[in-house]
Amino acid sequence: MNDERRGRDETIDHEMTKNNLWLVGNTELDMEQVIQAEIDRINVDKKTHGKPSLRCDCVSGIAMVEKVPMEIMEGLSKEEQEKLLLTSHNVVNALISEWSPEWKTVAAVMHFDEFGGKAPHTHRIIIPTARDADGVLTLNAKRDFNLKFFTFINREYPKRMREQGYPVKDCAIYDDMTLEEKEQHAQNKKEYGLEGFEFKRKKAAEQDAQIAENEKVIARQAEEIETGKSKLAAAETNLKEVKQAADKAEKQKEKASEEVARLADRSNDLNIKILSKEEVRALPEPEMTWDKKYYKVTPRDYRRILATAKQVDQIKHDYSEKHEALKAQKEDLKAREQAFEDSRKLPWKERVELTGLRVLKKSVEWLVERFPDNIISEMLKRALSGQDLTRQHQAQHRERSRQHDIAI
Repeated sequence: MNDERRGRDETIDHEMTKNNLWLVGNTELDMEQVIQAEIDRINVDKKTHGKPSLRCDCVSGIAMVEKVPMEIMEGLSKEEQEKLLLTSHNVVNALISEWSPEWKTVAAVMHFDEFGGKAPHTHRIIIPTARDADGVLTLNAKRDFNLKFFTFINREYPKRMREQGYPVKDCAIYDDMTLEEKEQHAQNKKEYGLEGFEFKRKKAAEQDAQIAENEKVIARQAEEIETGKSKLAAAETNLKEVKQAADKAEKQKEKASEEVARLADRSNDLNIKILSKEEVRALPEPEMTWDKKYYKVTPRDYRRILATAKQVDQIKHDYSEKHEALKAQKEDLKAREQAFEDSRKLPWKERVELTGLRVLKKSVEWLVERFPDNIISEMLKRALSGQDLTRQHQAQHRERSRQHDIAI
């Protein structure tokens, strides 16, 4: 128990021994001398009353450990751990005093240097001093340190710790056990009586096996995490593709909405009749099964089909009327075009004369190209430009006649 920590416990970390806290006694305490001094005091009292000294093999010291489960202590701060262990120490002091007022706690220390400081606990050394029937001091562990003592401690310790605010569960008490539980208790007695280091070594081996199993679980979980990451990456890729598809679908939806709006406008232009809600509700219901329990078609679907059929019939009727009107309009337009073309045609005589004039024009053009300096060529050019040479010649003749008359 002292700070030299010479025990065989393999979990002790000497670098952490400085964190240990003494409650009764100190590290310089010589436990053998302390116990021997009590034995001497008892023997003196026995001798005074004419009784034999203590036997050399009597129980002169009892070691107790107050230990909270590691998983609970790991969740507490050091201050909270110290407070919990100090409360437990005081509760045990009170219980021991009630059980046997002569018992003495000669050493008590909180150990924070085992299992890496994860499982602090309190060690206690008690000298089971007692008095016999005549009131003489003695050591009689067989009488006082027995099943009744453990029953008393196991009943009172949890209750009093709860009174201090700690949710300690009730202990398993032998007197309250069923026959099956007592049998199981007897089978587990093989662990009783093991020295501390042997018990810890056994528990450490169990813990190592559990750690190995946990490591396998962790490795498997790590593999599952990696698989999950791969799946997540694939899911993210799929999500990206889905998002792109969703964007595309949204665009298609917008385009479809525009098309619907366009068709709605077109529908309005064509005066397509759409049934109102009242008209749809007024449509007949579908036929029912022979037992009149079910519809052969749901009323909603049936009305929808009827409404669609009525709309189709209306559209066909409107289309037929518009088609006939359009057909008549096309025939009328064709007749008008033909009349217009006919109105543009010249009579037969004028068309023959026009053909001859076109031939004459080509001939005149041919003559002009070959007699550029001749007066005939000049006259032909003037004729081709549209001048009426006959009228111009008559005008010149009248002008010469007028000049001649003036001269006379």
